[in-house]
Amino acid sequence: MAQTQIQLSQLAFSIEVTKSSDYTIAVTDAGKRLVATAALTFTVPSVGTLGNGFAIDIVNDSGGTVTINGPGATNVSMADGEVATLLETNGKQRVAKGSTTIVS
Repeated sequence: MAQTQIQLSQLAFSIEVTKSSDYTIAVTDAGKRLVATAALTFTVPSVGTLGNGFAIDIVNDSGGTVTINGPGATNVSMADGEVATLLETNGKQRVAKGSTTIVS
């Protein structure tokens, strides 16, 4: 099984962009932190579109529910305050999410 290594520097999201309406994630979003300021849906394009090594953070600061709509019937719901990381690597897309905030 192939292993993927992600360097800590790859997870340092330095550009924060707010979104207040439904949005389709694009290759140009790589390395950004997308902050939802309203209940909305982020649509993830099909596997392979974003490219190997693609990574972004998604933050729900909306007071409502944010949905990450993946390819097919794969959806992730985020409660207010939750943070998720979307990764595309080795031909797969992964979302890790939680509600822990280290620095606010």
